[in-house]
Amino acid sequence: MAPRRAAFACAAAALLSACSDGGPAPASQATNDPLSALPPCATAPAGVDEDVDGLLLPDAAVTTQVTRQDPLVNVSGYVAMTPEALQLSYADRDDIEVLLSENEIFEAELLISDGDHRNFIKATATCQQGSQVLVVVAPEVDAAGLPVPQGAGAPPPPP
Repeated sequence: MAPRRAAFACAAAALLSACSDGGPAPASQATNDPLSALPPCATAPAGVDEDVDGLLLPDAAVTTQVTRQDPLVNVSGYVAMTPEALQLSYADRDDIEVLLSENEIFEAELLISDGDHRNFIKATATCQQGSQVLVVVAPEVDAAGLPVPQGAGAPPPPP
């Protein structure tokens, strides 16, 4: 019985190796980056030209929609960064305080403040190097109405 199993195993191995062209593995198999399974990024979406006081997104972010619900402002947009890269972009800034943060690779949530405004930011990967962002902006005195990152503790109270 053992010789049959050995012969079968050899035949199976030969068939599997015949299926390979010997080239490199596809990118999704060659890396441990889970975002490599997403499609490559296309051109950034068209933006709207509307200033939002207190919006704390990187300069390269594209704002696609603004909905004002005083005192809060909801902003939708796109940034050519992964959620993790967006989260890390705030870590070294002296003008921004990261109050709460959560990163799940495909999605990151942050609660940040510049002293005058708080932003709740939710970034969701839509392609290998780009993310859709949803931001709720509030003046610091009205920050109690902002959402907080899921699973995070209570945010610091507004001053």
